[in-house]
Amino acid sequence: MILVDVVAIALIGYYAWSISPPNTGTTPSGQAACATPVKGNTDIFALRPGSTGYICVAYHFDSVGIWSFGAPGYGPLISNESVGTYSDCRVPYGTTAVALCSSFKIVSSTGTVFHAAGQNFTVAYTLSAGENGTGLFWFFIGPCDPVDVAVGAIPTHIPLRPLSCIATTGNPSRESVSGVSGIETATVPYG
Repeated sequence: MILVDVVAIALIGYYAWSISPPNTGTTPSGQAACATPVKGNTDIFALRPGSTGYICVAYHFDSVGIWSFGAPGYGPLISNESVGTYSDCRVPYGTTAVALCSSFKIVSSTGTVFHAAGQNFTVAYTLSAGENGTGLFWFFIGPCDPVDVAVGAIPTHIPLRPLSCIATTGNPSRESVSGVSGIETATVPYG
Protein backbone atom coordinates (compact mmCIF):
# COMPACT_ATOMS: atom_id res chain seq x y z
CA MET A 1 0.00 0.00 0.00
CA ILE A 2 2.85 2.41 0.81
CA LEU A 3 4.43 1.75 -2.60
CA VAL A 4 1.12 2.60 -4.30
CA ASP A 5 0.92 5.86 -2.34
CA VAL A 6 4.50 6.80 -3.24
CA VAL A 7 3.91 6.03 -6.94
CA ALA A 8 0.65 8.02 -6.89
CA ILE A 9 2.36 11.04 -5.31
CA ALA A 10 5.22 10.84 -7.82
CA LEU A 11 2.78 10.65 -10.75
CA ILE A 12 0.76 13.60 -9.41
CA GLY A 13 3.96 15.60 -8.99
CA TYR A 14 5.14 14.73 -12.51
CA TYR A 15 1.72 15.51 -14.01
CA ALA A 16 1.50 18.80 -12.11
CA TRP A 17 4.98 19.75 -13.29
CA SER A 18 4.21 18.83 -16.90
CA ILE A 19 1.04 20.96 -17.04
CA SER A 20 2.59 23.74 -15.00
CA PRO A 21 6.31 23.83 -15.90
CA PRO A 22 8.72 26.09 -13.99
CA ASN A 23 7.78 29.70 -14.53
CA THR A 24 11.04 31.54 -15.07
CA GLY A 25 9.49 34.88 -15.92
CA THR A 26 6.22 36.57 -16.65
CA THR A 27 5.32 39.34 -19.04
CA PRO A 28 2.21 41.12 -17.71
CA SER A 29 0.13 43.32 -20.02
CA GLY A 30 2.54 42.86 -22.94
CA GLN A 31 5.35 44.77 -21.19
CA ALA A 32 8.71 43.41 -20.11
CA ALA A 33 8.11 42.47 -16.51
CA CYS A 34 10.64 43.50 -13.96
CA ALA A 35 13.35 44.79 -16.26
CA THR A 36 15.43 46.19 -13.36
CA PRO A 37 17.07 43.49 -11.20
CA VAL A 38 16.86 43.91 -7.42
CA LYS A 39 19.69 42.68 -5.26
CA GLY A 40 20.92 43.55 -1.83
CA ASN A 41 19.34 45.59 0.92
CA THR A 42 16.36 47.29 -0.67
CA ASP A 43 14.12 48.36 2.21
CA ILE A 44 11.29 50.01 0.33
CA PHE A 45 9.63 50.02 -3.07
CA ALA A 46 7.97 53.25 -4.24
CA LEU A 47 5.19 53.81 -6.77
CA ARG A 48 4.04 57.23 -8.02
CA PRO A 49 0.34 58.08 -7.66
CA GLY A 50 -1.60 57.33 -10.83
CA SER A 51 0.94 54.77 -12.06
CA THR A 52 1.35 51.03 -12.50
CA GLY A 53 4.47 49.06 -11.72
CA TYR A 54 5.59 45.48 -11.36
CA ILE A 55 7.41 43.55 -8.65
CA CYS A 56 8.69 40.08 -9.56
CA VAL A 57 9.24 37.58 -6.78
CA ALA A 58 11.32 34.42 -7.14
CA TYR A 59 9.92 31.46 -5.19
CA HIS A 60 11.54 28.11 -4.43
CA PHE A 61 9.72 25.03 -3.13
CA ASP A 62 11.52 22.15 -1.42
CA SER A 63 8.63 19.70 -1.70
CA VAL A 64 5.76 18.70 -3.98
CA GLY A 65 2.54 20.60 -3.32
CA ILE A 66 0.02 23.23 -4.25
CA TRP A 67 0.46 26.97 -3.64
CA SER A 68 -1.78 29.93 -4.45
CA PHE A 69 -0.31 33.25 -5.55
CA GLY A 70 -3.79 34.47 -6.51
CA ALA A 71 -4.76 36.89 -3.73
CA PRO A 72 -1.63 38.38 -2.18
CA GLY A 73 -1.86 39.76 1.34
CA TYR A 74 -1.26 43.51 1.42
CA GLY A 75 -2.49 46.42 3.42
CA PRO A 76 -1.76 49.85 4.80
CA LEU A 77 0.23 50.68 7.87
CA ILE A 78 -2.32 52.83 9.67
CA SER A 79 -2.49 55.30 12.55
CA ASN A 80 -0.42 54.00 15.47
CA GLU A 81 3.23 53.76 14.34
CA SER A 82 4.47 52.81 17.82
CA VAL A 83 2.42 49.61 17.67
CA GLY A 84 2.58 49.05 13.90
CA THR A 85 -1.02 48.33 13.00
CA TYR A 86 -1.48 46.13 9.92
CA SER A 87 -4.68 45.88 7.89
CA ASP A 88 -5.35 43.49 5.03
CA CYS A 89 -6.85 45.10 1.93
CA ARG A 90 -8.62 41.84 1.11
CA VAL A 91 -10.89 42.38 4.13
CA PRO A 92 -12.37 45.76 5.21
CA TYR A 93 -10.97 46.89 8.56
CA GLY A 94 -12.61 50.26 9.12
CA THR A 95 -12.90 53.46 7.13
CA THR A 96 -9.19 54.42 7.21
CA ALA A 97 -8.06 51.08 5.80
CA VAL A 98 -10.89 50.98 3.24
CA ALA A 99 -10.02 54.48 1.97
CA LEU A 100 -6.31 53.63 1.69
CA CYS A 101 -7.03 50.26 0.06
CA SER A 102 -9.26 51.84 -2.57
CA SER A 103 -6.29 53.84 -3.88
CA PHE A 104 -3.88 50.88 -4.15
CA LYS A 105 -4.23 47.41 -5.69
CA ILE A 106 -1.95 44.39 -6.11
CA VAL A 107 -2.79 41.60 -8.57
CA SER A 108 -0.78 38.43 -9.17
CA SER A 109 0.04 37.17 -12.66
CA THR A 110 -0.24 33.58 -11.44
CA GLY A 111 -3.03 31.80 -9.58
CA THR A 112 -2.70 28.38 -8.00
CA VAL A 113 0.22 26.19 -9.07
CA PHE A 114 1.13 22.56 -8.56
CA HIS A 115 4.86 22.38 -7.93
CA ALA A 116 7.48 19.69 -7.85
CA ALA A 117 10.20 19.39 -5.23
CA GLY A 118 13.01 21.80 -6.05
CA GLN A 119 10.87 23.82 -8.43
CA ASN A 120 11.30 27.58 -8.89
CA PHE A 121 8.67 30.10 -9.97
CA THR A 122 8.97 33.79 -10.71
CA VAL A 123 5.67 35.60 -10.29
CA ALA A 124 4.98 39.16 -11.47
CA TYR A 125 2.70 41.25 -9.27
CA THR A 126 1.02 44.30 -10.82
CA LEU A 127 0.82 47.26 -8.41
CA SER A 128 -1.60 50.06 -9.30
CA ALA A 129 -1.93 53.37 -7.46
CA GLY A 130 -4.85 55.77 -7.82
CA GLU A 131 -4.29 59.37 -8.90
CA ASN A 132 -4.66 60.66 -5.33
CA GLY A 133 -3.20 57.59 -3.63
CA THR A 134 -0.57 57.97 -0.92
CA GLY A 135 0.58 55.90 1.99
CA LEU A 136 2.84 53.16 3.25
CA PHE A 137 1.75 49.59 2.61
CA TRP A 138 2.91 46.12 3.52
CA PHE A 139 2.93 43.53 0.74
CA PHE A 140 3.38 39.91 1.79
CA ILE A 141 5.57 38.24 -0.85
CA GLY A 142 5.54 35.14 1.36
CA PRO A 143 3.60 33.93 4.39
CA CYS A 144 5.84 35.71 6.92
CA ASP A 145 7.75 37.98 4.57
CA PRO A 146 6.31 41.48 4.07
CA VAL A 147 8.06 44.12 1.97
CA ASP A 148 7.28 47.83 2.28
CA VAL A 149 5.70 49.77 -0.58
CA ALA A 150 5.27 53.55 -0.52
CA VAL A 151 2.71 55.20 -2.77
CA GLY A 152 3.85 58.78 -3.27
CA ALA A 153 6.91 60.16 -1.51
CA ILE A 154 9.49 57.80 -0.05
CA PRO A 155 9.27 58.16 3.74
CA THR A 156 12.27 59.13 5.87
CA HIS A 157 11.81 55.99 7.98
CA ILE A 158 9.72 52.83 8.07
CA PRO A 159 7.77 52.22 11.29
CA LEU A 160 8.65 49.03 13.14
CA ARG A 161 6.07 46.33 12.69
CA PRO A 162 5.12 43.20 14.58
CA LEU A 163 5.88 39.88 12.92
CA SER A 164 2.76 38.83 11.06
CA CYS A 165 2.10 35.62 9.19
CA ILE A 166 -0.73 35.04 6.75
CA ALA A 167 -0.41 31.27 6.16
CA THR A 168 1.03 28.25 7.92
CA THR A 169 1.03 25.27 5.55
CA GLY A 170 2.47 24.60 2.11
CA ASN A 171 4.79 27.59 2.30
CA PRO A 172 7.52 28.26 -0.23
CA SER A 173 10.90 27.52 1.31
CA ARG A 174 12.44 30.75 -0.05
CA GLU A 175 11.19 33.94 -1.70
CA SER A 176 12.86 37.16 -2.72
CA VAL A 177 12.15 40.15 -4.92
CA SER A 178 14.10 39.55 -8.12
CA GLY A 179 13.19 42.60 -10.19
CA VAL A 180 10.95 45.63 -10.67
CA SER A 181 9.57 47.75 -13.48
CA GLY A 182 8.03 51.19 -13.02
CA ILE A 183 8.95 51.13 -9.33
CA GLU A 184 11.73 52.94 -7.47
CA THR A 185 13.79 51.25 -4.77
CA ALA A 186 15.45 52.86 -1.76
CA THR A 187 17.17 51.99 1.50
CA VAL A 188 15.29 53.57 4.40
CA PRO A 189 15.93 53.03 8.15
CA TYR A 190 13.41 51.30 10.39
CA GLY A 191 12.20 52.84 13.62
